[in-house]
Amino acid sequence: IRESMARIRSFTSRVVELGILRTRYLTQIQSISSSSTSSSSSPLDQEVVCTLNAQITVVLRLTPDCPTLPNSVYVDQIVGVGGWSRKDLEEMKDVVNGKGCFGPVSLMEELVREIERREANVPRTPTLPLRRKKG
Repeated sequence: IRESMARIRSFTSRVVELGILRTRYLTQIQSISSSSTSSSSSPLDQEVVCTLNAQITVVLRLTPDCPTLPNSVYVDQIVGVGGWSRKDLEEMKDVVNGKGCFGPVSLMEELVREIERREANVPRTPTLPLRRKKG
């Protein structure tokens, strides 16, 4: 009975965390049964895809113990466009995964801080000058 109650509390906490995540980021939440596409993940892991304004998309993996244990959520994949190098993205992934986050919201907050720290070094996409109005 204790383990069942603990799982119910964990599931309730996860639902709250995912609700907060959806209000802060563009998020796609996969069901637990359909999200085990990666060969390195457990069939009970849940996949959450988040897109950030910094032109970065991340795939998070939530283990069955999320959000009750540290490292129960981690960045599985990270992709960036608009000047992000593969090396920078992998370094950010390693730094954030090393933080030992309990839930997806805290992991995304750490990732956003890491992006902001590195964003000054990313070349910006050039824009064309606006035409002057005659008259």
